[in-house]
Amino acid sequence: MAANLLTLEQWTKANFTPLIESPANATEAYRHFFPMHPKITINGTGVTPGGYMSILGLEFGQEAGASVKFENVVVVPTTTGSEEAGSVGFFFTATIAQGTSSRSLSSSVNLVIEPDNSVQDSDKRRVTSMTQVILDNGTNPVKLLVKG
Repeated sequence: MAANLLTLEQWTKANFTPLIESPANATEAYRHFFPMHPKITINGTGVTPGGYMSILGLEFGQEAGASVKFENVVVVPTTTGSEEAGSVGFFFTATIAQGTSSRSLSSSVNLVIEPDNSVQDSDKRRVTSMTQVILDNGTNPVKLLVKG
């Protein structure tokens, strides 16, 4: 593991934000965030990695993406004083531009971050499990069109 690691909070923000804000680079962002076979649950439904990428495109915008504002982040390292692994929970709002108007999504996310020695990056941390709740306009659960 690299000697000068970002904190788990910094790593989460740096690697999650591009998934939402940069749809054109989402595939590359995904590779830096998840391992080959993560466990992903959205609004109580298990989804595949491809399904998650489809949800990102449908909900957060295919072209322009969204702006993300983290409201709160909590971190529990697996080992006290270590930034190599742990659990991270956060809440964010995203504003999605739609022509002359915009809409907002609210989301709560819980992550389990662990080292993945199969990756070639110097920072081997990846999200092995993610549970996310997404609400459209802060009140309506996002209806998943992509399952499994």
